[in-house]
Amino acid sequence: AKRAEAELKALEEKEHKEILAREAAEKQLDEVRARIAEQKKQEEEVWLARQKELAEKIAEENRLTQEAIAAAEKAEAELQLILEEQERMDADDQKMIEDQSRSETPKNTKVNSE
Repeated sequence: AKRAEAELKALEEKEHKEILAREAAEKQLDEVRARIAEQKKQEEEVWLARQKELAEKIAEENRLTQEAIAAAEKAEAELQLILEEQERMDADDQKMIEDQSRSETPKNTKVNSE
């Protein structure tokens, strides 16, 4: 009977140690899960910060591109006005040359016939 009692006590102690070991393992597992969750949270925060920074850079590049496009369009419009003015001036010059040659032709004819 004493032997059976000793074996029972040994089994109870073994079971108690296993329970303590299981609880310790579960606690460690919970701690590891908590560290993993925290690490994932930090990684997500870093990723979000990088995405925000990237979005800001893209927005700035888009703004600069729009400014460059607007400046190019303005320059093109100004150049078009200059070209139109130059064409008008060339046409005026051509008309003056033609008018002048018409007015000189009769004089030349008179000079030649005299």
